[in-house]
Amino acid sequence: ALGAAGALYGGFVACGQTDAKRLVAYTSIAHMTIVLMGVAAGVHYALAGAAVEMVAHSFSASALFMLIGALYERTQTRDLRQLGGLQQTAPRFAAAFAMFCSALLALPGTANFVGEALVVVGIFQVNWPFALVALSTLIVSVVYATRLLKGVVFGEARPRHVIDLSWREYVPVIVLSVATLVVGLYPQSLIALLEPAIKAALVLKLP
Repeated sequence: ALGAAGALYGGFVACGQTDAKRLVAYTSIAHMTIVLMGVAAGVHYALAGAAVEMVAHSFSASALFMLIGALYERTQTRDLRQLGGLQQTAPRFAAAFAMFCSALLALPGTANFVGEALVVVGIFQVNWPFALVALSTLIVSVVYATRLLKGVVFGEARPRHVIDLSWREYVPVIVLSVATLVVGLYPQSLIALLEPAIKAALVLKLP
């Protein structure tokens, strides 16, 4: 119940933010409370999903915070109402934002999708009403992720001249993108590493 409340709260508050950094921060509340729901469910799928989601979110959130910080250095603002049009002025910047906004909304093919899908499947095994709540948060994530993407990447270019990401800045973005896609397309590569911890958690929950 606490996880469901936190997921809905974080998602809905994120939808109302105009500060890009604060928006991503509230999405972290939403995603980590989904993890809490997975741990509380206590079945293999849910625990595996919670573990994957913790790793996946570390990729996407750290990349987005880094990108927003780089954007702030260039524009001196994080206000979505004063930003836009990066696809016109800074294509590498825009591509990086698009990649990690896709991960933020748990698009299939990303690590975040694997984590959240496994959590939802696991919760359905023990409590389907809460599973429906967890599933509804994926719909809310579409709203805040597309809002962030629209506010930064699309629309009129504001400011009109934003310096694109340097290669020094772009290398960590590429590394995190590859990690997100590898886990998303081949989740067993991560789940196999996490399996001992998952089994240990299942043993702890046995009566």
